[in-house]
Amino acid sequence: MLRADEYSRYSRHLLLENMDEEGQLALKQATVALFGVGGLGHQVGATLISAGLGKLMLIDDDIVELSNLPRQWLFDEGSLGLAKVEAAKQRLQSLRRECHIDTFKTYIIDSNLSEHLLTADIIVDCTDNLDGRLAINQFCYQHNVPLITAAASGMISTIMPIKPGEPHGCYACISGSVSPQTHCVDKGIYSPIVAMAGQFQAMLALNYLTGIAPVNWGQLHRFDAEKLTLRTFNVGRDPACNVCRDTHES
Repeated sequence: MLRADEYSRYSRHLLLENMDEEGQLALKQATVALFGVGGLGHQVGATLISAGLGKLMLIDDDIVELSNLPRQWLFDEGSLGLAKVEAAKQRLQSLRRECHIDTFKTYIIDSNLSEHLLTADIIVDCTDNLDGRLAINQFCYQHNVPLITAAASGMISTIMPIKPGEPHGCYACISGSVSPQTHCVDKGIYSPIVAMAGQFQAMLALNYLTGIAPVNWGQLHRFDAEKLTLRTFNVGRDPACNVCRDTHES
């Protein structure tokens, strides 16, 4: 049962037609693993914690650099040189002290990190490189963990929710169309699309954890900031994919 102060804090959510105390409690009891504490991860982490998430794992091996500041709004000039996971934890914790936050300064999914990841209800991939996304995608299929992945580069962002066991394709199925050099270091990045993609990821995670709205697993959403268009594609399974080809509907 929610406390009196929680009813007040989350009152606007609880007024929504499809949201109730059960959904808010489910979020309070949920654990999310967040890979990448950059522009996407900032949006996801701040939104989930503010909405009432119970536990968050922050996973990143990077430090804060000056070029991060235009789109990674949890950081300021005083954060420069600090580990992103620790700087982000400090700011995120100030949003809501009750949320339990664990930090991992790594991107390597070794036995130690795997043990923690297996406690997550969902993994949110906010990394900025192809190899990292493929490794996370493979882990999720090996251990049947839902995944929400996104990327942003130039004026384009893409978001895709993935659920192992469903008949759709996985990230590996579409990775052949993604250039390994498609990230902000090479092409630049328009800050607002990062925020939009991160909020899209946060919304899908909240939909899944609270049940407030269905998640259309396997749909790729592509937003073009220059044309102001949002297109959605159903991602089919690649018969040659060595990650999801042997999975079956749950």
